[in-house]
Amino acid sequence: MKKLLNKKGYTLIEIIISMSIFSVALVMIIGFYVNFTRFHDNIETNSLINTNIINALNYMKYSVDEATYLEIVSKEDIEKNKNKGLDYKYIMLDDGKIVSGQFNNVSNSIILDKEQLNEDFTLIFKKDTKYPSNLIIELSVMGMDNPLTSYVNIQNMQYSNSSIKGDNDVAIIYKNE
Repeated sequence: MKKLLNKKGYTLIEIIISMSIFSVALVMIIGFYVNFTRFHDNIETNSLINTNIINALNYMKYSVDEATYLEIVSKEDIEKNKNKGLDYKYIMLDDGKIVSGQFNNVSNSIILDKEQLNEDFTLIFKKDTKYPSNLIIELSVMGMDNPLTSYVNIQNMQYSNSSIKGDNDVAIIYKNE
């Protein structure tokens, strides 16, 4: 009988302390997991945004690379000349989208939409003041510190006597032969 009454077990205080330690460890592990998941989602989102921006810049660069004529214009200039049957192509910023199209065709194709970036952005085409044979395509996303910039050297165009007309606006007109 003495043996049965002499059994040692855990006291209530020991159980409460061990449960407290276990709870603190569990809260730390869950907090780490939640922070890691948020960090991973941010990296994935930023990676997708950067991929979309780089793809848009590359599309614009390669579209212009083959051009025989290049002019930097305003959106209004493109709208005025749209239905005149000209054999020119254009790229412009239009209502939160970068669109590409042809003057003799009514439809546009969307290169980049602000929904793809979850942010507003600006697009500027301008001449390089240091190297006049460079077209600068500058895409600024509101959430980013610095704009992403692409340089297109027009001396590599099909006809080396090509030059950039106009300066510093949101649209370009180009012609491929």
